[in-house]
Amino acid sequence: MGMTLWITTLSDRKLSGESDDLSLMYDLAEALDEICNRAQKTPLSAFFDTTDLEYNLCDESDANDGDEDPKQDPETGLAYGIDDMQWFEAVDGISTLDALRTQLASGCNPDIEAEDRAILLEEIDDCITKLTELSDHGKFHLAVVM
Repeated sequence: MGMTLWITTLSDRKLSGESDDLSLMYDLAEALDEICNRAQKTPLSAFFDTTDLEYNLCDESDANDGDEDPKQDPETGLAYGIDDMQWFEAVDGISTLDALRTQLASGCNPDIEAEDRAILLEEIDDCITKLTELSDHGKFHLAVVM
């Protein structure tokens, strides 16, 4: 089973709808965190939210307290709510993603192959676009999903 990231945004208690898989960002998170550390930015992995992963990995009887169907949160439509997830300021995410983008575009990261670099730049650009569209008080996370 493969793991990936999805970017989820939150504005006025409204969750964003869909996200492309950010699989390479997930797979190369350790190398990307190193780049962030060198640039003195918050590591990418600091924005990971594992709520969905934890819910899906927990024992089924724990997930739904013995009910046949887990109760859905009215705001999210999921078995967990907005307040169960971890949220981060969009401006902080943009700072980290901009730094990553600059470093990757410069091509001076020998640990990341050129093919991967191009895909990463697309994934990062997608995230930056989504975060830039948020209002000043918008929040986000990178949901770890399987």
